[in-house]
Amino acid sequence: MHPEDQQWLEEEVALYLSQKRDEYLQEYRILTKDQHVMWVEDITRVSYDPEGKINYIEGVVADVTSRKTVQQRIEFLSRHDSLTSLPNRMTVLTTIDARGNDNTALLMLDLDRFKDVNDSFGHRCGDQLLCSVADLLRKVCPPDALLARFGGDEFGVLLDRSPEDLKEIALTLIDALQTPIRLPNGMEIRIGACVGNCKSNRGTPEC
Repeated sequence: MHPEDQQWLEEEVALYLSQKRDEYLQEYRILTKDQHVMWVEDITRVSYDPEGKINYIEGVVADVTSRKTVQQRIEFLSRHDSLTSLPNRMTVLTTIDARGNDNTALLMLDLDRFKDVNDSFGHRCGDQLLCSVADLLRKVCPPDALLARFGGDEFGVLLDRSPEDLKEIALTLIDALQTPIRLPNGMEIRIGACVGNCKSNRGTPEC
């Protein structure tokens, strides 16, 4: 059994037995001999004697790894950008609702000349450019910031900072995007960006 699942599963099984439930279903992870993770569905039935003591326990365990993998991918894509794997707009808005305060700000980045790259070199180069931009921004974003892609050539950085700190971080982001990016066709470009600031008003961003 996977170490992270063992404790909660043992506690739930103990609860089911204390409630004299005659059937229960669980999904949990196990480790194969080569240490690969496998998801299983465990349907267990319990037989009790007239005094409430357990006669026997039987169950059926099925491999549901493929189904869980698809579910997890769907859940991931609902909150992340499929191209860069960055959090998406929905994740940013959910985070603001959950923990936004008077110091919360959203720095919005619009890439310069991105449309020109797409039109001149094709979407493959454009997609590679966006992935490279995401990597550059990951390297310079503060550890407590939420870096996201909103779509197209728009990126956002959600964080709690004073106006003075926001200006410094914005300049750092702009400077990072001056780094030459090599496209799949071998050409190197400096994309650049402009940055806007949406400041929170009790958790609601106001640009």
